[in-house]
Amino acid sequence: VLPAGWFIADKTGAGERGARGIVALLGPNNKAERIVVIYLRDTPASMAERNQQIAGIGAALIEHWQR
Repeated sequence: VLPAGWFIADKTGAGERGARGIVALLGPNNKAERIVVIYLRDTPASMAERNQQIAGIGAALIEHWQR
């Protein structure tokens, strides 16, 4: 979940060999100031687990940027 006032436009996807990814434009003040690409591959994790991993990485990035 993004903080209030943040903009996001994203494209997600999944494929063979445990692949899961997201490409996103996002930023505060409703401006797309950052490009983020997160890609997981060759993992035995379930789709739900991969989604949680990507969400955790995204949350850590936002926390870092808000410091």
